[in-house]
Parts: sequence; structure tokens; C-alpha cells
Amino acid sequence: MNNYQTTFNPFSQNISIVKSYFRKKTVLTQGILYIVAALLNIATVLMMMPVMNNFMSTVFSIPELTADMTAQEFEFISSFMDIYINSVMIVSLVMSVALSALVATAYFLMYFKSKSDNPMSTPNAGVTILYVLSIIQLIPIIITTVMMALMIILMFVMALIPELSSDYNSGGSVAIIAIIYTIVFGGMCTLLLLYFINQVRYYKSIRTSLNTVTLTNKGAGIFGVLSMIYGIYTALNALSSFGVIPMFNMISTMVPEFAVIEGLLNSFVPVVIISAVTSAVLATIYIINAVIALGYKNHIKNHTNNYNEFSASIMQPQIDYNTPQQTSQEMLLSQPEPDFQPDVFYDNSNSPASAVCPRCGTVAKESDIFCNECGAKIK
Repeated sequence: MNNYQTTFNPFSQNISIVKSYFRKKTVLTQGILYIVAALLNIATVLMMMPVMNNFMSTVFSIPELTADMTAQEFEFISSFMDIYINSVMIVSLVMSVALSALVATAYFLMYFKSKSDNPMSTPNAGVTILYVLSIIQLIPIIITTVMMALMIILMFVMALIPELSSDYNSGGSVAIIAIIYTIVFGGMCTLLLLYFINQVRYYKSIRTSLNTVTLTNKGAGIFGVLSMIYGIYTALNALSSFGVIPMFNMISTMVPEFAVIEGLLNSFVPVVIISAVTSAVLATIYIINAVIALGYKNHIKNHTNNYNEFSASIMQPQIDYNTPQQTSQEMLLSQPEPDFQPDVFYDNSNSPASAVCPRCGTVAKESDIFCNECGAKIK
């Protein structure tokens, strides 16, 4: 019979711990929601393009807006606006659909690779896709934040030098605008920067747990909390989308020139509804992101604590504190005395390093010239 000994492998242990978490149905649900979001984006653009074309055609039909234009100028501007609007919408659609498809693929890989019992199957490919996309998303946020910071610094400099703010009565007006700008836009940029930085750290920590002997959950907590905040904000934004139609009605009432386009408002209703549904799906995605990230943080934390407790129980001796402990002096005195061992004498007369006195037979050292007993000469 062969005896097999199981060897602890920290790499396999970490992969098993991570896979046990990402095989949850919430990960699969997230991938499905991203596919739904991509389909809703396609439907929104397909519905929006003819509506926007009709809207622009109606606007250019207002005599007050085109009175100073020649026929050629009108034709050029209307054609340019149609091409511009359609191009922008198509480009944004392709980018959003491609992003949603990649993220959905990443979550599907994470789920099905984690469900597999094959030890060589890991969710590393899906996590890597999310990690790379998070880095790509972080770059424009950093650029925007730097531009915002430079704008704020410039506005405060203008407030300190009145000659640079000649359009205002005093530099104080510029300072007030700079403070408001800092609070509103600076705060938004800071939150976005924190969100995407911790998103990168979160996906990087998953990759570290899968590819090294270290279990880590860095960035998962902050990313989860900010995802929940953005989810709530997006949900409120979805509800506010239904206020677009009343806003157009108010504008058409206040501005007589816009009364001509009042008949087009009904064509915007389906677009507004599908946009609200899309925002609701995005809000759900943010909230599930928060649930997954916070759950991952607790999952890794619990396994790390259990491992530390297990290691401590092995490395440290168990002491019963209910029984009195001996002091070092008592322990020394309580040690048993060693058995008496008699002295052992060795006869080194036959040793090559000795000599014998020819008169009395006393053994002497090889280096002695005279005997230590009788004084006879040995050599």
C-alpha cells in the first residue's frame, strides 16, 4: 500500500479561497447586467438619432434663426449638424458597447472559472481585464483633476491681482467664484479620483491574491463605499430623467420661438423612458459592485484572521493559566541531580607521545629529558 502525504501549497490555497468567493451568483448577475446595459445603449441611440435629426430640422425651420442665412449656408449648416450629431452618437455608442462587452466578458470568466473544479482554472483572466480597464479609465480622470486644479489656482491668482480680473468690480468676486468652483467641481473630481484609484487597487489586490502567497483586499473597502454612493446618485438621476419633458414645455412657454418645436416633445418620451431604465440598470450595477467589493473585503479578512489564529496556535505553546506556574529558580532547583560518575584514569603508557624512565619505570612526557621521580636521564 502506498502512503501519500498532503503538502500545504499557499498558492493553491489562495486560489481556492478567491474562487470560493467569485463563484457566487452576484458575479454572474453583474455580467448579465452589463449585457443588458449595452443593449439599452444601442436601443437608446437608435431611437435618439431620428428624433435629434427631426429636432434639428425643426429648429432650422424657424424663420428668426435662418433669416440672415443664404440657401447654401443653410444647407451646409444643417447637413453639418446632422453628420456631427450622428457621428458623436455612433462613436459614443461603439465605445460604451465595447466597454460593456469587455466588462461582461470579464465577469463571466470570473464566475465560470471559479465554478470549475479544475485546479488549473482560475479567474485571473477576468480580473486582469477589469484591472487593465480600470487603469485606462483612471488616466482621463487624472488629466481632468490636474486641469481642474490648475483652473482653481488660476482663479485664486486672479483674485489676488485685480488687474487680471478687470471684467469684475473687484477681485473678491473672482475669489467667491473660485471657492464655489473648488467646493463643487474640486469635490467631484476628488471623489472620482478616489473611486478610480481604489478600483485599480481593488482589482490589483485580487490579482495579487491569485498569483502570490499573500492574501490582500486593498482598495476593496473604499471602492465599495464609493460604488454604493454612485449607485444611489445614479438611481436619483434616473428618477430625475422624467423631468425633461416638463422642462421643454416650460421653455416653449417662456420662449415663443421654441413653441414651434412643442410638437416634437412627444417623440422624446420613449427616449426619456429608455434613458431612465438605462440609468436604473447602471445604478444596480454600481450597487452590486459595492456588494461584491465589500463582500470580498470581509471574505479575505475572515480567512486571513483564521490563518493567523491557526499559525499562532501551532507556533506558541499552550499554557494553562489556571494552574500555578513555577519561577525560573524553582524550575532550576527542581531539576534532578545527575548520577555520580567516578573519575576515569587512562593508562597512556603505550601512547606514542610518552617515554619511560629506564631506572624507576615512571611514565614521562616525550619532551622530558630527566625523570620527575628519580632524576635519571631519560634520553
